[in-house]
Amino acid sequence: MTLVGVVNADIGLLHPDFRATERTFQILTQVSGRSGRSEKKGEVLIQTNHSEYYVFEDVMNHDYRSFYEKEINSRRVLNYPPFSRIAIVEIKSVDKLLAESKIKEVFNFVNQRNKNKLLELLPPGQPLFSKTERHAQVSFVNKIKKRYRPFGKYID
Repeated sequence: MTLVGVVNADIGLLHPDFRATERTFQILTQVSGRSGRSEKKGEVLIQTNHSEYYVFEDVMNHDYRSFYEKEINSRRVLNYPPFSRIAIVEIKSVDKLLAESKIKEVFNFVNQRNKNKLLELLPPGQPLFSKTERHAQVSFVNKIKKRYRPFGKYID
């Protein structure tokens, strides 16, 4: 194969997941590696609406180290893994209003008991795919710094 084309390559970046950039880099790197494996030179065309975003430059330059440094710094600043642990609390129900009401109750319960502010709670919302055939789904995310154990013991 001498030509690989990726249409709408930034679609994966829209996924509300802290790993979206990493997954996009991985997929684009893997796909671009399929081109030009024999004696013929390969070419990769990537179509994006956000060509200035660092992931595309790092893919183009095969710069794994640069990508890693940017990604790990972003995760450090935003307190995402590997610098924290994440738990997603999710409620599914056939009744959307009931699910929304219950997730707010659980969120408020956890928030009230988070007196030492060890948890960073992100407000309740709907996941990307929040409605299945029968169920509505709502969730919230909580993060805790890795130096804390889940049951409150501090690690130096």
